[in-house]
Amino acid sequence: MEEISIPAGELPDDMSKEDFAARVLDAVKDSLLGKIMKRAVSSSTDRLLKKEMTKLADEVIKFRQAMSKRMLSDESLEEKGPVCLERLPDGFEAGWKEWKSGWGDREELAYRAFIEAMTSQTSEE
Repeated sequence: MEEISIPAGELPDDMSKEDFAARVLDAVKDSLLGKIMKRAVSSSTDRLLKKEMTKLADEVIKFRQAMSKRMLSDESLEEKGPVCLERLPDGFEAGWKEWKSGWGDREELAYRAFIEAMTSQTSEE
């Protein structure tokens, strides 16, 4: 059970029962409307978030499939040197940034960024 309070300073000492009842009813109504709005907003944003997560998951799968398909068919990889699997996360991140940009041929741009991150030589090597 939730308590609804009316600040004491807002209640005069000599108040009629009708006035007191009206103020209590207003406080209950305000609290109830606030809860309804909070629940409605929360429900709406949760629904939106689920939709967007589903879209994002679908897009990540498309991206991963495109990178796999391109990598398997890329005969020029032999010329670029060894692919470093330790840099796979960096490659996916670089490719994903290009994929999300949506500019031009995003698959080509994403693949180039992906492979560049995977085959680039670092100063430690």
